[in-house]
Amino acid sequence: MPELLADCPPQPHCVSSLSQDPKQRVAPLQLNSTRDNTMQAIAKILSDMAGIRIEYADDMRIEALAVTSLLRFKDDLTLALDSDNHCLHIRSCSRIGYYDFGSNRRRIERIRRRLQQHQLLK
Repeated sequence: MPELLADCPPQPHCVSSLSQDPKQRVAPLQLNSTRDNTMQAIAKILSDMAGIRIEYADDMRIEALAVTSLLRFKDDLTLALDSDNHCLHIRSCSRIGYYDFGSNRRRIERIRRRLQQHQLLK
């Protein structure tokens, strides 16, 4: 399988569902289905969330810029479809700084809750 997501750097400002480091690992997003319009629906939901701007989206991948509300830090957000396992792998990583005080993990959990509300996740 080609690389779905970039590895997290060693600094504690990145989380990923593919990280080998348990401190940086989050669970992948388990999809109810992988219909043709799943990624399009997810991109629309993400673009409606405060502080997230979609920069690239296709039927396999979404890349977005996430801006923190308080200090306006810019973070990179990537979601990649793993259709064989009916899941989305997700990565959120700060562009600057050493520690993110858990903001990337909280962002992913907010996304998880939003997608569950729209019944896209198991």
